[in-house]
Amino acid sequence: MHPALYRGEIPPHAINQFGYVDVSVITYERISATAVAASIQTVGGTILADVPVFKTFRLRIPQTAVQMLAGLPFVQWVEAIDPPNVLENLPGRTLHRVNVLNDGVRNLKGDDINIGIWDGGPVDQHLDFSPAGRLTIIEAGAAIQHATHCAGTITGKGIINPTARGMAPNAKLFSWNFNGDIQSEMTTGVPANNLLVSSHSYGSSSSPNCLIDGPLLTYNTTARNTDIVLNTNSNHLQVHSAGNSAGVCPNGYLTITGSGKPAKNNLVVANITSAEAWSSSSSSGPVQDGRIKPEISAMGNAVFSTSTPTNAYATLSGTSMAAPGVAGSSALLYQRYKQLNGNAIPPSTLIKNIICNGAQDLGNPGPDYKFGFGRINALTSVRILEDNRYALNSVANGAFNDIGITVPAGTARLKVMLTWNDPAATANANPSLINNLDLTVSEGANVTLPWILDKNNPAVNATRAVDNYSNIEQVTIDNPTAGSYILRVSGTAVTTGPNQPYAISWTIDQPNIEVIYPNGGESFNPGSSQVITWDNAGVTGNQTVEYSLNGGGSWTTIGTVAANVTRLTWSVPAANTSTALVRVTSGSLSDASDANFSIIGTPTGLTGSNLSCNAGEVILNWTAVTNATHYDVYRLDPVTTNFNAVGTNISGTTYTVTGLTPSATYWFYVIAKNTTTGAVSDRPNAISVSASTGGGGLGTVGPITGQQVICGTPSGVPYSIAAVTGATNYTWSVPPGANIASGQGTTNITVNYPAGSANGNVSVFASNSSCQSNTVNLAITIGSASVPSPTGSNQTANLCPGDPVPTLTATATVPPGYTLIWYNAATGGTTVANPTLSAPGTVTYYAAARDNSTLCESNTRTAITLTINQVPPASITASGPTTFCQGGSVTLTANTGGSYLWSNGATTQAITVAAAGSYTVQVTTGSCVSTSPATTVTVNPVPTATITPSGPTTFCQGNAVTLTASAASSYLWSNGATTQAITVGTSGNYTVTVTNAAGCSATSAPTTVTVNANPPAVITASGPVTFCNGGSVTLTANSGVSYLWSNGATTQAITVSGPLGATNYSVQVTQAGGCVSSSGTTTVTVNPIPTATITASGPTTFCEPNNVVLTASAGSSWLWSNGATTQAITVSSPAASGNYTV
Repeated sequence: MHPALYRGEIPPHAINQFGYVDVSVITYERISATAVAASIQTVGGTILADVPVFKTFRLRIPQTAVQMLAGLPFVQWVEAIDPPNVLENLPGRTLHRVNVLNDGVRNLKGDDINIGIWDGGPVDQHLDFSPAGRLTIIEAGAAIQHATHCAGTITGKGIINPTARGMAPNAKLFSWNFNGDIQSEMTTGVPANNLLVSSHSYGSSSSPNCLIDGPLLTYNTTARNTDIVLNTNSNHLQVHSAGNSAGVCPNGYLTITGSGKPAKNNLVVANITSAEAWSSSSSSGPVQDGRIKPEISAMGNAVFSTSTPTNAYATLSGTSMAAPGVAGSSALLYQRYKQLNGNAIPPSTLIKNIICNGAQDLGNPGPDYKFGFGRINALTSVRILEDNRYALNSVANGAFNDIGITVPAGTARLKVMLTWNDPAATANANPSLINNLDLTVSEGANVTLPWILDKNNPAVNATRAVDNYSNIEQVTIDNPTAGSYILRVSGTAVTTGPNQPYAISWTIDQPNIEVIYPNGGESFNPGSSQVITWDNAGVTGNQTVEYSLNGGGSWTTIGTVAANVTRLTWSVPAANTSTALVRVTSGSLSDASDANFSIIGTPTGLTGSNLSCNAGEVILNWTAVTNATHYDVYRLDPVTTNFNAVGTNISGTTYTVTGLTPSATYWFYVIAKNTTTGAVSDRPNAISVSASTGGGGLGTVGPITGQQVICGTPSGVPYSIAAVTGATNYTWSVPPGANIASGQGTTNITVNYPAGSANGNVSVFASNSSCQSNTVNLAITIGSASVPSPTGSNQTANLCPGDPVPTLTATATVPPGYTLIWYNAATGGTTVANPTLSAPGTVTYYAAARDNSTLCESNTRTAITLTINQVPPASITASGPTTFCQGGSVTLTANTGGSYLWSNGATTQAITVAAAGSYTVQVTTGSCVSTSPATTVTVNPVPTATITPSGPTTFCQGNAVTLTASAASSYLWSNGATTQAITVGTSGNYTVTVTNAAGCSATSAPTTVTVNANPPAVITASGPVTFCNGGSVTLTANSGVSYLWSNGATTQAITVSGPLGATNYSVQVTQAGGCVSSSGTTTVTVNPIPTATITASGPTTFCEPNNVVLTASAGSSWLWSNGATTQAITVSSPAASGNYTV
């Protein structure tokens, strides 16, 4: 149980009913909700959600029953539910070095890469997500700005505004909201949609408490479930915003905002400005066990991207804006890997690795809890793949793998990184690391360890040491010695699985300068500000930044910056050139733009008009650009989303696009160029214009509204049309003899019909200063006086089952001298010869009276409705299967009627049946009575489930017990077995679900099997086991609770110093569960010490030129005091007089 919950500290967000708390529960085994419902009810709880893929239930229980819940046998872990998620908020393309990948020779734009986004609501259908099919809304709703802005940073095309282009403009995007169980949605959504990346810009609605064990920093259920998802889908990279809560805690530390971010296998992103400064709101680590969060930094400050309403843009800030920048950049890395590896998909741990190892270090030297491993540099990451400076491998427990690399002389920096997707730990694990791998980099005897951080002093610089809590380790060496290096990955403790897959990468940076932006092909406005961007390594002196307007023929200095600066703002000069370059130089190091770029103004003031007399045209106008000689007009192809030239080398500032579909909407932009210098401008924002329908913008004239049959000699009869778009005048004409009383030139006129008026048309057309519309007519018939309306009534009949269909005929009466005319509408419509109804349903006819002499009809028509109600035969609908197990039920519902009588006496429309039998119902509707066919309900018995062990259920490792289920037709054990009996050799609680022939099931009570550990007995010697007499060695047994040595000793360790010769030793080790194992034999050999003597061949005092031979006693080797190493030495010189030993 979570410690805070144990102490009775219940967070407010978990109280959604007075006196109750909503909790997440993890079970030991995957158990159905049905199997645990009764136990949960005993503590007063209810099941809110069952998430079997994570062995997790969400429950609501009384606050007083929390500890009782934790005591239930199937409960492994209990914690309060996570707080609800809340939202967290392109120079970025150059800052991330994506511009070189998008627009250079690689042309990486995210093609064939699918990306998911989880946000507060759906992404808007912005034009930047064209063409159709590139954006899929999985969870519908009202589009929101936050999601749309994040999506644009990932994959917007910049169709309307090119500066808003995202990182992967050709990738496909799938949109979810974050209001459900995100990990469950990812479990199905990631494989179903082939998602390689997902972007998550949200965090907990709770605020950090600034403590290392705060609830937002722990490895909770959500973090665990996230790791399960990412291990199940090992190619998928989840990118998450760090949060915007730095201001809550001192110096911003301990402010990661939960929502699964403390997981091990995701990638959490910090927010930096375009000047690579840490944003003061960006949440920082560490998480509870000291791991680095965030791992990477990206631009999230003042990000310009797509927005709402549709086709709008906005500037927003926050880690929410940084995370999609990394998500989009990572899509390019997946794309490049696929290109280089036959379309194979890399494991996500490799993409995470090269993102972090390719990053530009910021903040403290090495990794830190604010910037992680630094600012993303997608270009460096891609080059790791292209240069094949990575490896994918696996390592077993206790084993290691080596990679040899050569570091050339003059190298500025060596960076090596190890990452792996670590198995999910249990909730609240601290540390959460399961499989511990270690990285070392060796050059001869020099071994360099990875960087680690101190979670208790988060602001302190990283130090080098063995890392036992992270699944990402980095070694960096500045100015490394030239030579051969060994990169070693050790399986220090691989406790889960036979081995642990991992990724390792390395970069070898030679001193260099590389211009990133502008790098060729760009076009700048004179007077605009551009941020020149470059990468460098090994630069020690100041750097000079220059530009050239003549392809490098001459250079002008922009400024001088320090060695650690890689960005400089440049005010573009007033120029007209297509051969501009920039250059950065420091000593012998220098680099210029890879290709020329242009300087010329971008067209402004672009407007479009559809006021053309010809249909299908658009008239474009724009402001002249200084130094431009010609202009090109481009139109968007909505299928390819490319802009294609529709007018080129236009010398003026207006152009008419023809051949368009009238009324259709089109997008256009204009570029300026100078045909002498070859300069071509950048494109401005696109505008949308509807193509003309003709008539100089005149709309189509609609129908004339007014009286068509004129009876008598009325005056001031009104006629009108709807206003016509673009019209300035309306011209009317009337039938012969009639005259226009008022309104000529407008949309409304009145007409007088004096005696002598004849049949004819009321006509009108619209016009403006240059164009005239179509003419519409309204036929006028001249008649006489008013006519009375007919009288009549509605008719209704019921059609009982089996009866013939009746025919109803509408009737009405008119006075003498009038004829009855039937219509199908209250006004207008067509006449009906036979107003009848001979099928079930309803129809309304309208009766008019027509004067036989004047042919004038009544002003109003009388509505007569005929209705035949089809009464259906009685029927029964079951809510589910009518054959079920004892304890179940089914609801039988009769079809709709006036009253009901069931065969069991019930009189309601629906009955719930739990007993077997045959059921019918009699349904009465009006005068119709019908009895249904019988529905048979069958109830099958439920079996009894028990487990019988073959022997004791507590035993030593290596033994087993057979568990046998009670007889049934099929079986499903809690370990997945489907036989009646299973043989068990591991500890655990075992249950079985038995199913009888009728398909009814029952689950047994758990049977607990305890297997006591019995590791092999091992003897460890403190030193050599062969030594000279007088020496000794300590023999130590492995840990146990008691020991029995072959010499009778009962301590864990014995010290052996004799006897002479070889003696064998062994030990029996007894473990806590009573299990005993015996070691192999360790032989100790004690050798005797030899006796050293000297024998002289004669007197040891003598005169020259005599001598004496001194001979040592027998041995294997000798060392005399005069340095000789033979058995005998000859002494003859007076100078050699002295004492001799051997």
